[in-house]
Amino acid sequence: MDDPYFNNYFHTFFRCIGDNDCFRSRFLEEDAIIQEKGVHEIRKIYPGGHDWNVWRPCFTDFAQMIFR
Repeated sequence: MDDPYFNNYFHTFFRCIGDNDCFRSRFLEEDAIIQEKGVHEIRKIYPGGHDWNVWRPCFTDFAQMIFR
């Protein structure tokens, strides 16, 4: 069952993380909660850790989604 409030008011819910990020296990746990709630999301996993090598392309991708 979709969460109508969240999905109607937040048209872009974007999550990203590096494949070697120290918080990746928590990110994956959150995936289960998000799916259970029926929230629509866009998620990407980039090569790298918890640093600007991941955040920079993540920000670029996100900015292109919200400013189109």
